[in-house]
Amino acid sequence: MWQVAEAAGHASPDRLQDFLVRASWAADELRDWVREFVVDSLRAEDAGADRGRNR
Repeated sequence: MWQVAEAAGHASPDRLQDFLVRASWAADELRDWVREFVVDSLRAEDAGADRGRNR
């Protein structure tokens, strides 16, 4: 957590830890969002790779 806090410009991870503890997480929604993001990203990479092979 220290590395994330430093990258965000915080002196310590306290603020980020507080945020994560208090946040309300919908695990199923997050999983679905991440899955969709990854599939879309891979699909876009495949499309780019196909264009390169056809030339």
